[in-house]
Amino acid sequence: MADKPMDKVTPVIMRKIVNDIQWTSPVRRKNAIRLVTTIFTQAVRDELITRNPAASIPATRVPKRDLDPFTRPEADLMISKLYELTSGLQQIYASFFEFSFYTGMRPGEAMALRWAEVDMRKKTARICRIRIYGKIQERTKTKTSREVLLNDRAIKALEKARPLTAARSDYVFAPEGSGDRSELFIRSETGPKRYWLSALRKLGIRHRRMYDTRHTYATMCLMSGMNPAFIAAQLGHSVQVLLSTYAKWISSPSDWAELEKLDKIESGTKTVRENHQ
Repeated sequence: MADKPMDKVTPVIMRKIVNDIQWTSPVRRKNAIRLVTTIFTQAVRDELITRNPAASIPATRVPKRDLDPFTRPEADLMISKLYELTSGLQQIYASFFEFSFYTGMRPGEAMALRWAEVDMRKKTARICRIRIYGKIQERTKTKTSREVLLNDRAIKALEKARPLTAARSDYVFAPEGSGDRSELFIRSETGPKRYWLSALRKLGIRHRRMYDTRHTYATMCLMSGMNPAFIAAQLGHSVQVLLSTYAKWISSPSDWAELEKLDKIESGTKTVRENHQ
């Protein structure tokens, strides 16, 4: 396709190219199509072509991944092992994961967090940007930015991170360098992922993604009986999305009492029927 002028690329050619590629995963296929579609959309806006040839490509179905959060003991073991595996400036990776486990921030949100958005006195952090594909995207709209309340473990992680990064970088979890060089970690997840995988192997814990720190926070909060509306606000979800995503982890000692209400209704219905016979 690189050898063809844009106005010569037809929907048929696009579909053939997509179908001929041996995609390694549905997600990779989806992301590639999204990128190409965006390029052609801009070409249409710039009047370089009259229609988007990628628009006719069928949507990619990405199988829904089963959630696999850590238990709280597993999360704490991971954090301890990460501090054990790191030293010097590299301890910032351990602080990063402790913070992620106990705030529920997306890894990309934690990576893009700056000290200016952290208020240690109020115990809050403002989420207004995210790392995506090695680049920082600002979230200036109210709908996509949010304030996260920080628990004691999150504050502890920040206190460990401060002497490692505050004097040399705007970013809370920059592992090395100063000034512009402190932003190099944004381009790749190699550093944190290396320590993450090493901790999993040494502990003999089954593989999970770094993103599962977020699911772990959500399930720990739900299983402790916290208000779903508060948890949803912390995660940047709607309550509906939170409940549909984490339904299996929502339970409480009053569940059976709730079920008994139905039995009482049924019993009451029978009594009414008997009285009218």
